[in-house]
Amino acid sequence: MAWTLSGSREKMLHGIARRGDEHEVSIKTKPSKKIFLHLLDRTRVKKIIMSHGIARTVPHSVFKGLRHAGVEVKIIRLHAGRPRVHDDAKREKLLSAAAKGMPLDAALKKFGVSRRSYFYWKRKK
Repeated sequence: MAWTLSGSREKMLHGIARRGDEHEVSIKTKPSKKIFLHLLDRTRVKKIIMSHGIARTVPHSVFKGLRHAGVEVKIIRLHAGRPRVHDDAKREKLLSAAAKGMPLDAALKKFGVSRRSYFYWKRKK
């Protein structure tokens, strides 16, 4: 289980000092180069997890240094914004049923999807 590193830089540095023997860390706040230096110098971290948005703010030289130090960096994509009403599986099943010849009105009623959503998904695919 990864421990979370977030908050102000001072809070992050304090967290690094307390958790020196952890092997996995999840970064939730934009870190500075100093944070990464402290992570490498004062902990046994072998895996760093961060969102795509945070990773975009980290210089390539830092990633190169982490790889050189043997630290795995995992970048995850988070879905921001309004929660989805229909999942990808439902969308695929509906599009597949309609493509196989099921009457559109029956398919929409069966899956509980609006006509507008169906045509949006169809156009997007």
